[in-house]
Amino acid sequence: PEPLGIGDRLFPELGNPGYDVLTYDIAFTYHGSNTKPLDAVTKITARTTAPLDRINLDFARGTVQGVEVDGVAADFGSKNEDLVIQAPRRLPAGVPLNITVRHTSDPAGTAGNGGWIRTADGLAMANQADAAHRVFPGNDHPSDKAYFTFRITAPK
Repeated sequence: PEPLGIGDRLFPELGNPGYDVLTYDIAFTYHGSNTKPLDAVTKITARTTAPLDRINLDFARGTVQGVEVDGVAADFGSKNEDLVIQAPRRLPAGVPLNITVRHTSDPAGTAGNGGWIRTADGLAMANQADAAHRVFPGNDHPSDKAYFTFRITAPK
């Protein structure tokens, strides 16, 4: 796997070429401890903007258990803060793209570098402008606007 970025001078390793994310549907299961990883499923609806043999997502602080592209299991690997997915076939430009990633989301880290922030009674997210990839996989660059749905399961 090779990490990619869009070369932004402020966030040179973030963002990924070749697709535009339209929506994120992210489900977290919080088990009641703000020091243990959450179970998560991230579903991404996107459109390719260039032909793709692989899809890079920005992602750190979690373990990936499985990836599907358009409903087909896909091989994947990690490099630096990129999750690199082998597309099941070459994807032409201009086609819909559906990615499902089953992963954990680890609240480890310090409050100063964003992502999850531990609180006295749980967790809060602080993802602007460059820390969403520390919580869930995606195209973590402010230039790729998308709609978000979060689903959170927590103990009573």
